[in-house]
Amino acid sequence: MVVDGYTPEDVAAAVGRRPDGERPSIYLVAFDIEARRFSPLKEAGGLVLSAGNARELNQTLDTLITGSILVE
Repeated sequence: MVVDGYTPEDVAAAVGRRPDGERPSIYLVAFDIEARRFSPLKEAGGLVLSAGNARELNQTLDTLITGSILVE
């Protein structure tokens, strides 16, 4: 249930409708929730990462910010 805004599935569908040259990348960090719940985003070409606690969240965010993921 989404109280305010759009579901991840709606966002992935909207992004998927964009022309290839205008399609933004989707990165989602599933924090303290099973990443498989976001499989529609992954199927739409998004990258879904998971973090089960604060340490894992910090490591994942560090990877996104300093790693090659954002240097596309």
